[in-house]
Amino acid sequence: TLGATTNNLAITTVDTAQSFGTFTRRGDDAVWSQDEFAWLRLLATNSIQAVLDTASAESGAWQVVEFTGAVVQRGLDLWAGGTTANNVTITSVDTTGSILLHNHWLDAGGAVASGVSILGQLLNPTTVRFTRETTAGSRVVEMAWEVVDFSDGTSVQYGTAALVTASATNLAITQVDTSRSVALLSGLYG
Repeated sequence: TLGATTNNLAITTVDTAQSFGTFTRRGDDAVWSQDEFAWLRLLATNSIQAVLDTASAESGAWQVVEFTGAVVQRGLDLWAGGTTANNVTITSVDTTGSILLHNHWLDAGGAVASGVSILGQLLNPTTVRFTRETTAGSRVVEMAWEVVDFSDGTSVQYGTAALVTASATNLAITQVDTSRSVALLSGLYG
C-alpha cells in the first residue's frame, strides 16, 4: 500500500543498466481526476520510487525486470501546463529491438482526459516523442520513461492506431510465436 506522495521502496539489488520497471495502481474513488496517476522509476540498484499525486493510501503493484544483455536508458520529463509535445533525445537504439515504457503523474486540479493522456512513441533511433491532444484542462505533468534496447535479437513490432470507443480493435502484426511473445501497453490506460 502506498501512503505518501513519494514512496521509496527497497528491492533486491539489480543492475540498473539492464533493468526496467512496470507499475500499476487503482484509483481510490469514483471520480477520474489527477489522483489516478503515478509514475515509477528505478532510484538506485536496490530501490524504486513511486510518485503519485495524493497522500491517501492506495494499492500499487510493481515489477522490476533485469534482462541480461539489455541496455536501458531512462529519464524524467517535466511539462508546463500548456505543453502539448516534447521530444527527448536518447543514445541511438535499434528500433526493431527496443521498447518505450512510460508513466506519469500530474499536479492537483481538475483534468480533461485529452489534456492528461500522454502518448509516447519511439520516433527514430535517437528520439522519443511524447504528446497530448490538447492543452484544455491540461496540467503540469511529470513523466518517468525508459527505453529498453534488447541487443539479443529480440524483435519488437510497434505502431499507433485510432481506437474506437466501446469496441474491440484488431491490429495486424507480422506473425509471431505466441508462446514466446508478449503485447505491451505503456502510459495511461483504463
